[in-house]
Amino acid sequence: MTAAPSRILLVGLMGAGKSSVGRALAEARGIPYLDNDTLVAAHAGSAKEALLQSQGLSGFHRIEAAIALELIGREGTFVGALPASAALNVVVREALAQRGPDLRIVWLRASLDTLADRLARDPSGRPFLALDPHAALVQLAPPRETAYQALADITVDVDGRTPEAIASEIEAALGRR
Repeated sequence: MTAAPSRILLVGLMGAGKSSVGRALAEARGIPYLDNDTLVAAHAGSAKEALLQSQGLSGFHRIEAAIALELIGREGTFVGALPASAALNVVVREALAQRGPDLRIVWLRASLDTLADRLARDPSGRPFLALDPHAALVQLAPPRETAYQALADITVDVDGRTPEAIASEIEAALGRR
C-alpha cells in the first residue's frame, strides 16, 4: 500500500457532482477544496457566463486548460475539480500522464439521464445545454468519458448517491491504494 495522496483531482462531465463531492471530500479530509469555476473566474476576471459570451466556447476551453495545468502543478494538499473539457486537451493529458504518486485522479461517472436531469434543473453557465441537455450530452460524452477512463486511478458511480456517500467511497478506495 502506498501513502495516501496529498492531491486529489475529480474529473467528470458537467453535472456529475465535482463541486459538491469535492467539498464533501475536502471537508472529510480537513483540506482545502479548489473549485474550477472559482479558479476560472479568478484567472479571467469574470464569471463563466461572461467568459462564454466574450471568449466563445473555444476561448473558454483554453482558459479551462490553463486552470487544469495550474491545478496539476500546484503543490500542497487539496481536493480539486478539473474543468470538464480539460481532459480533451493534449497538453493537459500529457501533464496528467507525468503526474507523481501524490496526485490521484477520481472519475465521477454518471449516466446521461442523471446528468441531463441535474443540468435541466440548473443550466446556469451552460447556454449550449439549455435547449436539450440530453442531446448535447450525447454528443459531448463519448470522447470525454474515454479520456476520463484513461486518466482515472479510481472510478466512482454517482447516480442516486449523496456527495457524502461518494466521498466516503473515494476515501475507502484511496486507503486501499
